[in-house]
Amino acid sequence: MPLSRMGRKAFGARHARVSPKALRGDREVLWGNQMSKRAVLSLAALTLLGVGGGCGHADPVPTPVGPEKNTGHPAGGAYFIDFREPRGKQENGMPEGLWVSDYDFMSDFSQVYWTPQNITFDKEGMKLTALRQPKGKSPFTSGEVQVEGFYGYGRYEAVMRTAFGSGLDTAFFLHTYEGMDNDPHDEIDFEFPGSQPRKVHLNYFKDGKPFGSIWVDLPFDPSAEIHLYAFEWAPDSIRWYIDDKLVAEKVRPPELQIPYTTQRPIMNLLVGGKDMQDFTGLPTFASGVHALYACTSHVPLGAKGKQCSDLPDRAGAPSAGQVTRR
Repeated sequence: MPLSRMGRKAFGARHARVSPKALRGDREVLWGNQMSKRAVLSLAALTLLGVGGGCGHADPVPTPVGPEKNTGHPAGGAYFIDFREPRGKQENGMPEGLWVSDYDFMSDFSQVYWTPQNITFDKEGMKLTALRQPKGKSPFTSGEVQVEGFYGYGRYEAVMRTAFGSGLDTAFFLHTYEGMDNDPHDEIDFEFPGSQPRKVHLNYFKDGKPFGSIWVDLPFDPSAEIHLYAFEWAPDSIRWYIDDKLVAEKVRPPELQIPYTTQRPIMNLLVGGKDMQDFTGLPTFASGVHALYACTSHVPLGAKGKQCSDLPDRAGAPSAGQVTRR
């Protein structure tokens, strides 16, 4: 995030953004001059899976060993969640394998009450809806969902469509912090400000310190159609992909740290508070706008497993069509 997610409910001083050009080992790949995911991973000897475009699964890469193995909570295994498919229901009505936020997130950073009532499922997938509806101390309500457990190095994917409207931030990210059994604040982000529909913000934190703020210009409107978003997290690098094309990477020289504490995968639709509004814009969005998540998946480094990019009707496939923005 442009601001720290530390504390989740109470946020302190704002973190300064770091220019990606000031970081050695950082490379932003511009649209129109991308290397394919498969080629980049081959060059980096970091191939996890050959996915998308019918290329199938590659041989697993040996899991890295040494002091940079994941620490913190034990890392969970692979998961694959197609939100369009029926799943077992928990007592709260949510599909199994998901943890749903239900609390007031009012702060200088956010002005939203997370409530399960703003999370729905249909044939398109999971919808997180932002409403101009006061609850608790917050003037707005919205939805946040976490995949149960903690997860480490590997590939994370989401097929999603963002929400359009000033004041909103659609996110797909990993996160942990001191409130989770005294974990450090580590984080890896995909963020889409609703006021800038053709941009995506990429970022990560290690021990509460931001190590980048990368803005990528998109050749499409992410709030108008679904696309595949992914990042690959390894001990020495983080790489972000959109529709299987590398758009940014952080490769660690000695002074650039990569997080290694296991984290929670999270999807949410946030309404920015006063210290967030240079990023999200003022909250003038139409009540009822939603972000759509069709699928999310994770395969650990060195493993095989089903991913969102294996779906025949995922974003980028011939059958994928545009949907109407609400």
